[in-house]
Amino acid sequence: MRYLIDTNIFVFMVSDKDSLDRDVYAILEDYGNVLYISVESVKELIVAYRNKGLLVKKWKTEEDMVRFL
Repeated sequence: MRYLIDTNIFVFMVSDKDSLDRDVYAILEDYGNVLYISVESVKELIVAYRNKGLLVKKWKTEEDMVRFL
């Protein structure tokens, strides 16, 4: 199945999976599913990163974050 994931779900997926609902976590971990994220979500992530509102230590730059997507 294909899913368009929200910005918030993506942030929790990469930073704090334990906070996700069990059903959401099951969808994200099912390799049979295809996950999409919108361009607007990517823009939101970049703005949050630049404003230091997104504190995910695995990304050192915006480019690292976009490559991860």
